[in-house]
Amino acid sequence: MKYLKLSTYDTGGAGSAAVQSVQQISDRDVNAKLLVLYKTTSNVNVIGLFCEKNKIQKLLYRIYRRLVRMYKSYKSPHSNAKYCYYDFQLSAISAKRILRLYGDIPDVIDVYWCTDFVSFKTIYQLQKMTNARVVYSMSDNAYLTGGCHYPWDCKGYMHDCFPCPAINRNSTLSRSTLRFKKKYSIPNALVTGTGNDCMRAAQSVVFSNAIIRPSVSLGFAPSVSHSRAYCRAKWSIPSDSLVIFFGALNVNDPRKGFNYLVDALNKIKDANQECINITLLIAGQNNAYRDDFYNIIDVGMLDFQQLLQAYCASDVFVCPSVEDSGPMMINYAFCCNIPIVAFEMGVAIDLVQHKENGWISPLYDTDDMRDGIMYCLNTIDRVKLVEVNKKITQDIKENKSYFRHIGLEF
Repeated sequence: MKYLKLSTYDTGGAGSAAVQSVQQISDRDVNAKLLVLYKTTSNVNVIGLFCEKNKIQKLLYRIYRRLVRMYKSYKSPHSNAKYCYYDFQLSAISAKRILRLYGDIPDVIDVYWCTDFVSFKTIYQLQKMTNARVVYSMSDNAYLTGGCHYPWDCKGYMHDCFPCPAINRNSTLSRSTLRFKKKYSIPNALVTGTGNDCMRAAQSVVFSNAIIRPSVSLGFAPSVSHSRAYCRAKWSIPSDSLVIFFGALNVNDPRKGFNYLVDALNKIKDANQECINITLLIAGQNNAYRDDFYNIIDVGMLDFQQLLQAYCASDVFVCPSVEDSGPMMINYAFCCNIPIVAFEMGVAIDLVQHKENGWISPLYDTDDMRDGIMYCLNTIDRVKLVEVNKKITQDIKENKSYFRHIGLEF
């Protein structure tokens, strides 16, 4: 099999996941390559339209990004930031150039996070030139909509994306973008992602003729070279403390719902006026939360090994995301066999079985989230949790494996 994955970036959450998945496929003696807009990694399986190590290409990339920002500012100067409205179906590369850079005719073309890099039209042309199987791997909902990456409660993607709450309500930009995607959508393309994303895909006008298959990524085996005691000592966490772990790239991102976690923590405090020894471990940027009732430890941005150590030091991982396709931090917590408390959102729906390996709360219900945190801190059976996770992992391998969906057995 010859496999080509397309992604705007090779860094960040989505970019790193793209590199990892291509490496896994390459390790199986498959001709697997990742083509990105801007290459920053030294991985030999990654090809860049622009490369960071080439000064001229680096300059050209910066010029391209500046032109894109100017164009978007002109087309939609007053967008609502919470919707992340920045998929304008721009293409920085032609189908012919993609094939020249890949150097072969792929059997599978996996379209990942490709905003400002590859448009639906380019993918359509690429499929016509190669007769390859096209896979749309959703890391958010940009492929379904008229431009936003997160529709929240808006159902416009099911109809015509007009009027659009993300931009000027008189603007027809979202409608024309959705129609553009529908025009160049490929019949019988495979669309895959978390169960929640696939449910939205099945309701969308863009993918009305697609094959939709849920998938979950569990593509790593956690390896922490230090003990739980060491991991706690690393951040001066008392050995007898109960540790709640939360993390997000930007703690204040409204999608990540940190304010709902704070509300749940306040309710725990109100119900436990006597002193209980709880540490709140927070990873990410821009955290300003302080409360004398809790031992709050800011660890900032973590590399992957530090992240695994944070899970090792913790008793429960809490994900209060209210609009999310993932996050991957739930996948990592699952692989580390840490109880997970989350709203009914994103990948939590696929990985968490209520009261078995964690707790699922109704969206926005912080009373229930409070109960879930206390249950996972005090009551959950850790031995049973490991067994439950093994069963879920086996079910994913048999029924929700991305690699199996594309014809590779892993």
